[in-house]
Amino acid sequence: MKKNVIQGAIHKPVFDWSGAGAKLLGLTNPNALHLFVIDRQGCLRFKLVGPYSAEYGAQVEAQITRNL
Repeated sequence: MKKNVIQGAIHKPVFDWSGAGAKLLGLTNPNALHLFVIDRQGCLRFKLVGPYSAEYGAQVEAQITRNL
């Protein structure tokens, strides 16, 4: 997800660790972190962050939170 989309978010990004939200959208990958952002136009942006460990997921979350 582009940095400008994250900076333009109207709410803090939602991290779907379990994949439940992605599954509702028909996007399933149990070994990946799913990230959702609602931009200023009200569009739901989705990104599959990729295979992750708890440590990697925490690094991704910290980086995105810093960019808000």
